[in-house]
Amino acid sequence: MARKWEWRNDGEEEDAMMYVVMPIEDNLKSKDVEFKLTPTRLTLGLKGEAPTVDDEFWGGLKVVVEDSGWQIERDEKMGRSIVVSLKKAKTWDEWSYLLKSMDTPADTTITQKCFFDVTIGGEAAGRIVMGLYGQQVPKTVNNFKCLCTGA
Repeated sequence: MARKWEWRNDGEEEDAMMYVVMPIEDNLKSKDVEFKLTPTRLTLGLKGEAPTVDDEFWGGLKVVVEDSGWQIERDEKMGRSIVVSLKKAKTWDEWSYLLKSMDTPADTTITQKCFFDVTIGGEAAGRIVMGLYGQQVPKTVNNFKCLCTGA
């Protein structure tokens, strides 16, 4: 299921901010917004509905609540939106993800194997067997398999 919001990292300037942008209908007002922020958690949604965002920040990272907030504005990409500004507690922390739930490990199920037989100076030196992650990158696996088998 696609997310109904996106986040943006403002870079690594000294006052680096992160932004959460959640599009809303034109008839919604600020009184319809449900917003709660702690140094380690964000909850954002509309009253009477399940929260759109409700999770801890990724990697135990924190925000400065007093320097963070939200407003309704028109976003170039998403239209009329709730825009949440989050001030990083430690400016130089790198946020690869905004929320803990976004950091999902890759599917490392090996679906196929290929091998290279190695020779050195005309003598067999062994075989290198590679497991391929077909559920993670199916087209790449198929292309690599074709290169290995000559098909």
